[in-house]
Amino acid sequence: ELGYRTSFEAQKAAFLRYTHTDSETFYHVSVIGGNYFIFLGPDRSVNSEENDCYVPISARQRAWLTAELENAARQNALAFLFLHQPLRDTVSGSLCSVDPLIQRWHGVIEDAELRAVTDRFPGLVLFTGHTHWKFDSLQPFLPGNGKAASYINAASVAYLWTDQNGTVESGGSVPEPGSEGLIVEVYRHFILLRGYDFAAGRWSASAQFRLDLP
Repeated sequence: ELGYRTSFEAQKAAFLRYTHTDSETFYHVSVIGGNYFIFLGPDRSVNSEENDCYVPISARQRAWLTAELENAARQNALAFLFLHQPLRDTVSGSLCSVDPLIQRWHGVIEDAELRAVTDRFPGLVLFTGHTHWKFDSLQPFLPGNGKAASYINAASVAYLWTDQNGTVESGGSVPEPGSEGLIVEVYRHFILLRGYDFAAGRWSASAQFRLDLP
């Protein structure tokens, strides 16, 4: 139904139709069992001078996000945030300060402004994709340790990239076949984030993380 160059409005209409949200925008919140599940997305298309792999998160959306996170904090509720693109220097594939050539797959135009919001909330967990980086890589998880938000790479259920920007065997710019994702278990005092290799049918030893709740 949607091609890569489909218009912004067509993409938005399809997204809202298939996700069955009451929102009129890409970004929305669902409160389930008292916990906040917050979804971010573009509220405009990128212009010709911007990278079309990046997402614009406007001041209006950031203000909305801040209000939702403040609501969650007042209620001592868990807050899970979902965004396709990772913030710069958070998780695998976005670590451009480590390797600006390969680790360049962050993708928020207003990166610093959004990071200033998320890091105000130590109980927040932000899940991102976009990089397709496999769990067995540098920094798939960046814990906030009670001082900032926590960030986790959600890998990809399709092809995977590595720290070599390709397969481990070839080291070339060819994605590695595979399918990985996360199983999230919430307990009273901590969250268990467990990576799973769907193709091999086993847990990923590189992605077994415990996040203590503040």
